[in-house]
Amino acid sequence: MIGMNFRSLCLIILVCVFAANLVGSTTAQTCESQVKGGKYKWAGIDPTLTDPGSYFGFVLVRSKDIDREYIIKLAHRLKDEYCKAQRLQVVIFDNRKHTGSDALLAYQESNGRIVLMRGFYAFDRTSGRDVIEFSTKLGNPTTEVTIDLQK
Repeated sequence: MIGMNFRSLCLIILVCVFAANLVGSTTAQTCESQVKGGKYKWAGIDPTLTDPGSYFGFVLVRSKDIDREYIIKLAHRLKDEYCKAQRLQVVIFDNRKHTGSDALLAYQESNGRIVLMRGFYAFDRTSGRDVIEFSTKLGNPTTEVTIDLQK
């Protein structure tokens, strides 16, 4: 399970990445994915400013698609498409309105719940860590389902 301190740090980084995107972003170098399914409509994934090889951002998916099979395909697609990234951390949303600057500042943690967010994907090529967490319903804890893709 991803720790609460790690998640809080990631959310702070997400706000910083979003702010950097307002000024001007560097688009991540992406590769082609052969994964069927796991598609997302929109992404704001960029290199982090402090850690070369690391990418952080968010993706938008349809809420009706969010289930175990789809989430696993999404993780594989992201890992394929960001093939040059050593580390990849992605927040998953199901509503574009939730990705705006006001929403990013309105995160609230309570009893393991993170408002507005549907999941979180963390991948590290050097350590082999490959974990995705998601909720089956908006408002449920994002740790409701945790899948270790390394196994």
